[in-house]
Amino acid sequence: MKRALVILLGAVLVALFLVGMTLAFLAATDRGTRLLADQAERLLPLELDDVSGALLGEVRVGALRYRLEDRTLTIEDLALQVQAWPLLFENLLIVDSATAASVALDAGTAPGDGGPTPPLELPFMPLGIDLRHLHVGRLAIEPVFPMAVTAAAAWRGNGVEVRTLEIDSAVIDLSVTGRLGSGPDPRLAADVEWSVPDSSWSGSGRVDGRVSRFDLRHTLRGPVAGTAAGTGSLSDLAEPAVDVGVELDDLVFGEVAVRGVDGRLQGTLANLRADATAQVAVPRLAPFEASVSAYGPVTGPLTLGSIVARAAGGTQQAQGSVAWADGVQVSLGGYLREIDLAALREELSGRADASFQFLYRDERVSLELADLAGTLAGRPIGGALALDQVDSGWRLDPVRLTVGANSLNGRAEIAGGRVSVEADVDGPELGALALGVTGDLTGRVVLDGAWPALDGRVSLSSAELGGFGASVSGGRLQASLVGGRIDGTLSADRAGSEALQIDAPALAVSGPVEHFDWQFRWASGDAAGGLDLRTADRALRVDRLRFAALDRDWALQAPVVLRQSPDRLAVEDVCIGAVDAALEASACVAALTLSGERLETRGELVRAPVALLSPWLPVQLADTGYLEGRWDLAGRLAELRGEVALSARELAFVPATEEEAVALPDLEASGRVEDGGLDVRLAASDPAFNVVGDLALAPLARDGALTGAIEVAIDDLAPARVFDQRIETLEGRVDGSLSIAGTPAEPRVTGRFELADGSVRLNDPDTRLQDLAASLEIDDSGRFQLTGSGRQKNGDVRLDASGSGLFDGALQAEATLRGEGLQARHPDWELTVSPDLTLRVADGRARLRGRVDVPAAEVRLNTLPQSVPSPSDDVVVVGRESANGNGGNALRVDVEVVLGDDVSLKAYGFSAELEGSLRARLDAQGRTSLRGTLDVTGGVLSAQGQLLTIESGTVVYNGPVGRPYIDLRAVRVIDDVTPSVTVGLHIRGDADNLTSSVFSEPPMSETRALGFLVLGRDITRDSEDTDGSQLMAAAINLGLSRSKGLTSELMRMTGLDELSASAESQDSFAIVAGKRISDDLYVRYTYNTLSAVGVFLVRYELTKRWLLEAESGEQSSMDLLYSFEK
Repeated sequence: MKRALVILLGAVLVALFLVGMTLAFLAATDRGTRLLADQAERLLPLELDDVSGALLGEVRVGALRYRLEDRTLTIEDLALQVQAWPLLFENLLIVDSATAASVALDAGTAPGDGGPTPPLELPFMPLGIDLRHLHVGRLAIEPVFPMAVTAAAAWRGNGVEVRTLEIDSAVIDLSVTGRLGSGPDPRLAADVEWSVPDSSWSGSGRVDGRVSRFDLRHTLRGPVAGTAAGTGSLSDLAEPAVDVGVELDDLVFGEVAVRGVDGRLQGTLANLRADATAQVAVPRLAPFEASVSAYGPVTGPLTLGSIVARAAGGTQQAQGSVAWADGVQVSLGGYLREIDLAALREELSGRADASFQFLYRDERVSLELADLAGTLAGRPIGGALALDQVDSGWRLDPVRLTVGANSLNGRAEIAGGRVSVEADVDGPELGALALGVTGDLTGRVVLDGAWPALDGRVSLSSAELGGFGASVSGGRLQASLVGGRIDGTLSADRAGSEALQIDAPALAVSGPVEHFDWQFRWASGDAAGGLDLRTADRALRVDRLRFAALDRDWALQAPVVLRQSPDRLAVEDVCIGAVDAALEASACVAALTLSGERLETRGELVRAPVALLSPWLPVQLADTGYLEGRWDLAGRLAELRGEVALSARELAFVPATEEEAVALPDLEASGRVEDGGLDVRLAASDPAFNVVGDLALAPLARDGALTGAIEVAIDDLAPARVFDQRIETLEGRVDGSLSIAGTPAEPRVTGRFELADGSVRLNDPDTRLQDLAASLEIDDSGRFQLTGSGRQKNGDVRLDASGSGLFDGALQAEATLRGEGLQARHPDWELTVSPDLTLRVADGRARLRGRVDVPAAEVRLNTLPQSVPSPSDDVVVVGRESANGNGGNALRVDVEVVLGDDVSLKAYGFSAELEGSLRARLDAQGRTSLRGTLDVTGGVLSAQGQLLTIESGTVVYNGPVGRPYIDLRAVRVIDDVTPSVTVGLHIRGDADNLTSSVFSEPPMSETRALGFLVLGRDITRDSEDTDGSQLMAAAINLGLSRSKGLTSELMRMTGLDELSASAESQDSFAIVAGKRISDDLYVRYTYNTLSAVGVFLVRYELTKRWLLEAESGEQSSMDLLYSFEK
């Protein structure tokens, strides 16, 4: 028994030894490894070549081919480090490290009739695999791009667990963690993160489901961001399939925005289809819809089946392709239809069509625009052009464009420093282009050569050219280039803008194009210098500058050089001063540098006459005033820092002449610029005048926030008398304050001003007002309230006004003026008035309405005003605007003037009491009119030395101010005859065409009645030798000579053969008296009442046909006349 146990134990030990030796053989020798490889090939669809190494060390496989259905996975140069004992004892392959030079999966073919491949089935593994580290230098799965792979995973009977999977390539870096089940159509769950090397593109997502169909969600980050959600399939590893919807965040490229991108991706890597729609926003265009449809493999090319946009009122459509396998290539072709030009630029009107071809290949662009047609501003347009990117430049050939009568034809190429241009311009009506340019331009441009050795010629001319606020008349450009030398002139008859006009400007250049000299002359000045382009710091040299402006001569005090580099502009010591040294005026920029957005400048203003600002000042200032200032600023344009100061000294206001100038206090303004804002302190003061204020603007721009306050105190108003020569004395005190807000472009002001203890006395007319007081309040919306009052000894007056729109130019206001018993005196009149007037202002027009009562007035006119003939209605005075012109009148007046019972008129021997009312009007055309009736209620009239009692009288105004209708009767009673006689004068008619007649009671002849009226006796009974001449003079003076009966009687009494008075104009008439001395001799005398010149004429008949006529007066003459009968 003991022996048997020993033998059994020995056998066991031998067996264990043999087993151990076998395991050691398998784990430690190449042969053992190959035996294990052979066993694996029998158990798995696996082929292994060139297996070497030991499990206890490193196992190397030259090639491994693993068959998956109809595909083959090939791994080359595989090196494994495994744990041998778990493989031998636990049937578990633990791979500590695995590396492979390359891994490739061929596409394979589907079984059967070529139908779809069956779902991926992960085969059952007879042993477990724990892959702790795997690195593949190159993984190639057609048609996916090559990549490097690092992984850690475990594969057991229930599937594959991917602990980490990292993919690195030139295209994408990918990281995956998840699990893949085993068996038919295994379950798949994985999280994915990726990024694109050297870019901001990245994404993350998750897949969950079966290999044949799983849900997919993904988030995209980078220049384009968005989300995708849908389904996918890995049934065919070589052809993954997706069907996802895509929503992208808004895409903004400068001023272009693509919003609401909504799309869909369908298909496989070899056949992917994409469809998307979006809203596109482009500057100066209304937002429009665009859609894209494309299809093709992921590796390209991608066919763009349809690109459709509906912009600018029209339709744009294109087709083409995009490829990137051998560099990006884009090819598009399409058309533009019914483009509304007004949608491109509001100044344009019309529509356009065109076709185009676009090609991007080998990093070059080619664009061809053809079949251009349509209208622009009612004029036909047409043409074509082709643009190609060539080596280091561009070529534009051909260029053919027409707009109406305008045309441009030519070609151009700029490449590698060489320039070639040939263009013909014929633009007789540039306004048709609707580009803000008007006038004409015609000429030819030819240039060729490599810079700077250019050859060519430029010849352009224009009769009138205008645009962007400037205009040129008679412009001419002539220039020639030979071997890089330029000689040319640019001249015009006149050029400039509304603010500045230059007569006969002419610029001449001469020299090499890289460093030429220039001269600029114009009617009031000249300049000269040079331009050097040979270095990076381009230098503009100004050697001389002299010009006349604002009635003074100015000159550059020393030559200056302005230097410009790509990122810097600098100039120093620029001083312009008055040529007249006595003026001592100059402005100097000590330094000015602009580098990127940084500005540095400092300078000063020395005794600049304030008269230089006269064209822009609301009032006239004396020439004695001058300005001084300085500035020192530095920093980015939006963050300037520094100080500024400005002083105005020896100021004086000039209302009419220098002798009446009113001295004004000096004005001091000092400011600090800091953090892009400006703070200013204002001060102006003298013993009777004080203004102080603080202003702030941040940032320093037209739309910056403006804040500040100004205080005003005036204790002496006497200097203001110069504003009106009629003011004899003016007293009072003004206090006020202003608060300023808003922006410089739209300031808002609130404030209050008060006048107290005021009084004024006018000398023409003599009027006084005492206890003057006024208050003005303004709010920041532009509304205001004004009240004022004053009084006289027996009267008072009050003003109330309110309104809005002080700041926005839409002024609306209403003011009322009411007074009682206001008195005014003049050497020729005295009156008392009680006004009740209302003034309304709206829409740029004013209307004055109301009533003025005149309870008492006395008008005394001792002398006739100087008589001047009035022109007839059809006379046009050159340079004087017609009262009935189309310009209209901003003020309309409708005022009623009511005379009281104490109104009298004394003038030219006429004394009467007046009653009644008149309505005075001024209409929109500037025409004045009076309507109403004044009654003459009593008084006397002096005529030819006699006093006549006014019996009745009316003055009727029916429109024209100077042409009332007058009807006046004045009588004289002769008591020293029996029976008594009443004679009178009846004056009636328009004021410029009055007629007079004599009447009597009892009735009698006009001559006899005139005798009673003028002489006081009956000339038929008591006649004297001088009666005829006296009555003739009276008849003419009283306008009675138009009566034929009276004239005949007076001629008989005086013995004259001719007696007449005829009107020659509105203000004069001629008196004519003649007498025939004999049959052959006639004498005539003519006297004109306006010129006060008499003309004496003598006519003598030599024969029946010959006459001798002599005339003496202002001019004397003698004529010999011959008469004949037909």
